[in-house]
Amino acid sequence: MSLTIVSADKRLAESRGIKGCICGKSGVGKTSLLRTLKAPTMLFMDLEAGDIVPQGGDR
Repeated sequence: MSLTIVSADKRLAESRGIKGCICGKSGVGKTSLLRTLKAPTMLFMDLEAGDIVPQGGDR
């Protein structure tokens, strides 16, 4: 197994996205805010039991 060395110029040339985390107390609108994001470009991670599915479907 070999590791490829990636230059700083090559790393800077790659497209990068915005990373963020939505946190808050129950009922403040986290899921409503989540629904405003573009579905193909987001990742939803269930970090606690009881979250609903953002697209409204079954788990």
